[in-house]
Amino acid sequence: MNRLESSFDIEKKIWSGRKVKQLFNPKLTIGEAIRSILLRNPKKIGQVCVDSGVRLSNGEILLRACKIGYYLMERWNLQNKDVVGLIARNTENLAPLVFGLLFCGVSVNTLDTSFSEDEIINIFKYTKPKLIFCDADVYMKVKNSLETLGNTAEIYIVAGKLDKELTSSVEQILDQVNDEAVQGFRPNEPEDPANHPVMIVCSSGTTGPAKGVCLSHNSMLQQNIFISLEQTDILLCFSSLYWLSGVFSLLMGTILGLTRLVTSQPFTPELMLCLIEKYRVTSILTPPSQLALMLQCPDIKTRDLSSLREYLCGGSFVAPALCDKMEEYLPNGRMTVAYGSTEIGGICNINMNPFKYGSVGKLVHNFQMKIVDDNGIPLGPHENGEICVKPIQKFLGYYGRMEDLNTVLDSEGWIHTGDVGHMDDDGFLFIVDRKKEIMKYKNFHFSPSELENFLLGIPGISQACVCGIPDPIATDLPTALIVRSKDSNIQEKDIHNYMRSLSDHKQLRGGIYFVKSLPMTASGKYRRKAVQEIAMKLYWERMNDTYSK
Repeated sequence: MNRLESSFDIEKKIWSGRKVKQLFNPKLTIGEAIRSILLRNPKKIGQVCVDSGVRLSNGEILLRACKIGYYLMERWNLQNKDVVGLIARNTENLAPLVFGLLFCGVSVNTLDTSFSEDEIINIFKYTKPKLIFCDADVYMKVKNSLETLGNTAEIYIVAGKLDKELTSSVEQILDQVNDEAVQGFRPNEPEDPANHPVMIVCSSGTTGPAKGVCLSHNSMLQQNIFISLEQTDILLCFSSLYWLSGVFSLLMGTILGLTRLVTSQPFTPELMLCLIEKYRVTSILTPPSQLALMLQCPDIKTRDLSSLREYLCGGSFVAPALCDKMEEYLPNGRMTVAYGSTEIGGICNINMNPFKYGSVGKLVHNFQMKIVDDNGIPLGPHENGEICVKPIQKFLGYYGRMEDLNTVLDSEGWIHTGDVGHMDDDGFLFIVDRKKEIMKYKNFHFSPSELENFLLGIPGISQACVCGIPDPIATDLPTALIVRSKDSNIQEKDIHNYMRSLSDHKQLRGGIYFVKSLPMTASGKYRRKAVQEIAMKLYWERMNDTYSK
């Protein structure tokens, strides 16, 4: 990888990464790039599935993808304007399915299998998918969500078993289409890949539930996230395609000619360490919560991690101390911290070549950055403010919600990240805090305002304010301060029972605490910093009581 540079325009107070020729032709689609790579080296093992034990060559992946693409075009006559929903884990046929959809020229809208019906509805009411592919165990959630929306989209099963009379599956599609039929298959590539959303990935804004971020072919192809890796590398990432890390592991991992190791099993530190040793994994990509869990796992002292060359970590704040500790177990590897966002389309800073302790690195090629104060005035080195980023590619906005675009994109094309930080004199970025109210539990976003609205709908609750208790593994533990309604005797267990209808990452693990009043500003808004201080005091009092018993 070329050495990163961050030059500073002292008059405009703008930092710029090195300007280089784009990695791929801006008119190239991801489908074309993937097809070319798979054709170029058909015998190379492109994917190893831990669950089934099946090793797929690039040629086998391409054949399956073409079968799926052929079937869908013949059956549904898919168009570039169509959206296909995908709610599935990392299983054997996920890659061929996604590639087949890309060959059809559609936009792929990815959600996580943990989503509740309300969360599925919130996304699909805007993206309006023509077809849905999901795992069998979430079929009923998807079906009920579509019925609520009045959407008659056909549902196909990616993995798992259902009654054959209910719906078809990817396996059935592959069985129905013979090898000869796909010889005449011609991909339906979009004419304007720079303005076509190849992926619609969920992101949480500062004011509520997730939105569908539109990522163009061009923006994803120009990403440098795995540029240090080689074709001999074996890549492991537990993230589903709901996460941008999962999307890049699949798409860019394939385009760069890597071998991807996939499993539908949820992350555990024991499993991660076992797979690294067993399959001689050379590169992994995780959020910091998984890093912290691995360091707490006794197996890390006995597993052979000598094959691991590159450990890329990002998604939220990565404590330098965790990186230091992990590198003690990597005799031939290094920790690399990256910074970016879904709206940016990936990473804009990476702390490698050169490296500075505690930083998230210098700007990636072809990116610009400025730090602004609350009035939008650019700041200089060592001055904390909101981080604003300008990629070379156009940000396509939120699908079906273009009116929300101005909440993150200003008139000059700068994406406002909502994160607070500063650049130093050498052009290294340091993250200080998050301006956004959105918080993260194990890299899943949760919106305090969304949870507050839910809590206020529970009988017996007058006021509710949600904050996060800092946690080294989970990042934020959702926590609520509650003011009961007059004459109400609602208890913590009652509220937890109501909360069960929400996703797992939205459960109030930091606790529910009843108070007589909440600290407010003169304008009637919650003083969230004061709320958090109260919550932390109550949380640690409870923890101390628990430990003393």
